[in-house]
Amino acid sequence: MDKRVIKKSGKKQKFSQNKIKRSIAKAAKEVKLPPSVQNRIIRDTIDKIMPYLDSIDEVTTAKIRDLVLQQLNEM
Repeated sequence: MDKRVIKKSGKKQKFSQNKIKRSIAKAAKEVKLPPSVQNRIIRDTIDKIMPYLDSIDEVTTAKIRDLVLQQLNEM
């Protein structure tokens, strides 16, 4: 079974790691981080949150956001 993301509206979508990467990249660009730093942040964040996400079948967008923010705050 594919991993599903539960949106705020309750709608379920197929999980996309690329959506997380794009969101982190957009935030990093907004704060004007150099591309090399952006790439490191994306890689490190994905590396830290994916083990948890791989262990479950469904996750809310709020939980993904919380995991990403927690990881960014630890950097």
